[in-house]
Amino acid sequence: GLSYPLVPGYEGVGTVIEAGVDSDFEVGETVFVPGATCYRGAAGLFGASARRVVVPATRITRVSEDLGEQAILLSLAATARHALGGSLPGKSILIVGHGVVGRLLARLLIADGYSAPTVWEQSAQRMTGGVGYTVTTAEACPDATYETIIDASGDGGLLDTLVGRLAKGGEIILAGFYAQPLSFNFAPAFMREARLRIAAEWQPGDLDAVLDHLARGRLSLDGLISHTVPAARAGEAYHTAFTDPACTHLVLDWRPGQGPRRPVSPLTQSDRSTISFATRLPHRRRPSRPGRLPRKLRSLRSTARAGSARASRFRTCPTCSPSRARRRC
Repeated sequence: GLSYPLVPGYEGVGTVIEAGVDSDFEVGETVFVPGATCYRGAAGLFGASARRVVVPATRITRVSEDLGEQAILLSLAATARHALGGSLPGKSILIVGHGVVGRLLARLLIADGYSAPTVWEQSAQRMTGGVGYTVTTAEACPDATYETIIDASGDGGLLDTLVGRLAKGGEIILAGFYAQPLSFNFAPAFMREARLRIAAEWQPGDLDAVLDHLARGRLSLDGLISHTVPAARAGEAYHTAFTDPACTHLVLDWRPGQGPRRPVSPLTQSDRSTISFATRLPHRRRPSRPGRLPRKLRSLRSTARAGSARASRFRTCPTCSPSRARRRC
């Protein structure tokens, strides 16, 4: 269960404002972080809803500044990539649900070289936005069967319908989140020798695959963020996110001028591989005297010998893609 007070939110994208000497990051770089657990006196769901967070350098990913707020979508894109797994059986693929995950699934299938999938959607507000694939309803294709069905709707009541549309030996992938227990009639699934797979949390390799598609121009994140709201209007934003079917993905904007700024507690983490970053917030530093390190780095330098054994564990991974050659793995 959840404990309160709670910091909501999921992933974030921001600007590095302070970096440990062994972090391999520099002030001013744009980074993506899938949440943080650095809050005092509060629990974090995933914990990206803050103006400033402190995270280990190994948890974040350097991204192009040109990607901007779209970098927030990297977690969902990696989640969709994880649902697809290695290879899918057959060529006829159905995606159920045309929210942001359903759209990412369709785009990733095309990027991976599969034939364009069919997407089912019941909400009129979400019927648009298909890029290179067809968005329709179940009623519009009553006799079609599919070798792979990926459910991104989270509607457990559709399971029997999906089994009825599955080709013999086909696979159903559950890529949504289901609040109620799932059940289905056994006989139709038995006759089709249906397979069922559940996709959960993405892994580093899934994020690498997404970043590679983006770097090669095979994947676009355009048009997936429907709302951007100042953080001061978070209550209104969450109401929109949970009740407006036209809202595919909502971003809270923490930049100055977007709402009242709250005081930030001093940093206490001494890990030399730790960075802090501000969510989409450029930072201006007061100039220091020539030849003199900032106070934070001077204190870190004093622990260099004690931390040398730990620092030796950070090596550049030879398997990283060129776009991530500087990342420590």
